Amino acid sequence: MWFLRRLTRLNREEAVLAFALVYAFATVFLIPGTLLNVGAGALFGPVVGYFAVALGSMLGAAAAFFLGRTCFTQWVERKAKTNRYFIAVQRVLGTSERTGKIVLHS
Repeated sequence: MWFLRRLTRLNREEAVLAFALVYAFATVFLIPGTLLNVGAGALFGPVVGYFAVALGSMLGAAAAFFLGRTCFTQWVERKAKTNRYFIAVQRVLGTSERTGKIVLHS
């Protein structure tokens, strides 16, 4: 731990950016972030740690969205066509008019 603290004191901005990228990777691959959250607070302090986690989670969410909309769209569509829960939701939603109402209510 002392090594990481020393590294963050020497290159604080780079360490925060590297931490945010690691957090983004963890977000995309569904790795629980509890230990990363605690580690950010221990390494950078509560305020800077909060912003490092916020940056990492936003980058991870954006990356997951991008990957889902580009690379994995066909895979998800194939899985959804054979999954009984997705079929039931699609049957209930029906038209896009209902979908909009459900999104507004949630």
